[in-house]
Amino acid sequence: MPLEVTGATRIEYDDATKRWTFSGARVVVVRGTLRVEAPEIGYSERAREIVLPRGGTVRTPTLEVGADRLAALLDTRHVTAEGHVVGRFAGDGEPGGQRTRWGTFAADRVEADDRPDLHQIVATGQVVVDQGVAEGHAEVAQGSDALRAERISADLGRHDAAADGDVLLDHGEVHGSADHATYTEVGQTAVLWGHARLLRGRDTLTAERVTVLLGEDAVIGEGHVRVVAYPEEPAP
Repeated sequence: MPLEVTGATRIEYDDATKRWTFSGARVVVVRGTLRVEAPEIGYSERAREIVLPRGGTVRTPTLEVGADRLAALLDTRHVTAEGHVVGRFAGDGEPGGQRTRWGTFAADRVEADDRPDLHQIVATGQVVVDQGVAEGHAEVAQGSDALRAERISADLGRHDAAADGDVLLDHGEVHGSADHATYTEVGQTAVLWGHARLLRGRDTLTAERVTVLLGEDAVIGEGHVRVVAYPEEPAP
């Protein structure tokens, strides 16, 4: 599949290394459904890799990412972005094959795989992500609910997530903590285990395993359950 280059005011080619460099105010490279925009774009024929050393954006039908530096492997559709990374990643949409659900992410570094069988992003460094895989102060948000941890892995197709390490859950007035947790959007359920603890106002629940039914505002504790509850003050 050929590359189509527009907007370049300067083109350099090194025959020894088989490398191209395209420069201009707004250089655009298109290969099939892949579109790259930047003031400088390098292309390696041997590695079949596009490099944006001065920043820019990479777009496909399921991925949009901008950063200070980017590289895209054409054959594997693998994108590496570094420095002030922001973007979005498409998950599964409504029945009928329409990809209408998008997850957004921001981080210091992101690796994303756009192949249909993977749909994965790995982000590191001051991460905020609502779908994908993230490490390092990661956060998954769905409406007013938020799940934070050292590592979060979210399945874009099934819309669920698994969290490990210093897990924190926020759901309205309910705040939970644990070593591990899972979140299911379809079932509106969060499960915490490993030093699981829930707070609601002054009330506290600790257990080996805690299930929070987010849609019903209900909680189920299992294993060495301990509850400290304060009765409501009578109305004056």
